[in-house]
Amino acid sequence: MDRLEKIIREIISEKKKKRDRCLRIADRKYDKPSAYKSGSVVRCRKGQIWKGLKEEQVRDAVAESLRNWFKKEDWVRINTSGNITGECGTMKKGKATTRCLPRKKAQAMTKAERKATVAKKVRGSKKGKQFVKVKEDKVVSERVGPETAGAAIKARINRPQDLRANRIVRDAVTSLFSKFIGTKKLPFSIIATADEEPNARQYDLIEVELSGKRVIFHFYNKDGVDSDAPYEQNKKNIEFIYDMKDDKYERSTYHINRYTANFLKNAANILRKMYHSAYTWEKMIPAPDRSQYGPDRNKRIVDPKFDIKSQYQQANQIPIRQF
Repeated sequence: MDRLEKIIREIISEKKKKRDRCLRIADRKYDKPSAYKSGSVVRCRKGQIWKGLKEEQVRDAVAESLRNWFKKEDWVRINTSGNITGECGTMKKGKATTRCLPRKKAQAMTKAERKATVAKKVRGSKKGKQFVKVKEDKVVSERVGPETAGAAIKARINRPQDLRANRIVRDAVTSLFSKFIGTKKLPFSIIATADEEPNARQYDLIEVELSGKRVIFHFYNKDGVDSDAPYEQNKKNIEFIYDMKDDKYERSTYHINRYTANFLKNAANILRKMYHSAYTWEKMIPAPDRSQYGPDRNKRIVDPKFDIKSQYQQANQIPIRQF
């Protein structure tokens, strides 16, 4: 046992010495020192494992595993501003440093959090680190309903700078649309002009962002072009904005198909429930029987004309042109 421990200590501390074949293979198979790695090196040197295995085969196997990993996880690239800018591995040489993350993880983060993790990656790269861990801090993991999301928003009203409260709200809103966000091959279709209809492009919903009392739906076409022009065909990033307080979608220059219109209609009804669960006083009016000076002078009741339903009950009521 003492002899084995001595060998293991020599292996772990063997940095300046020339690394033999068994150590080099182990370096590729194990990403950090461990008892498993040390034991494998000992067995290799005794001829019990990796006999006839060439180092090139290990390198190729690792590379293939990485390729499969990236395909399975659907990794995306994030720039220093915190924007998702495309697929991982597409950064041009000479451009500012970016970071790659699985698409779902990137979409679950706010823009500010994505920007922070890229900055952390840049700092780590300057120190010679190839891998920089992403902080896991997702607060809401289970799917929630609009009332629960509304309760989270209400709890945050008096503490808008509370990072944890903001994360809870972000996760709650994301959870409302979790079956759509990041799900590929859903038939979201958007065009710039009616002439494009025969060549309508498919988009993915990549984020639902709460911004004050507005909600922004971010749609993404990986084969699109980056442009701020309002009538640009095949645009990469398109947004639709819903004002929860006024129960109104902002008008858009784009055309959407019926599936997208139905989604936005249903989303408005969900978000209206969430909004009025948070801002309960906005559906209240002064009670007609309240006294002018008595203790119940501030008495309020729910407006009898109030309707929790959105004004959008049919897809064709969405104020965005459809095809």
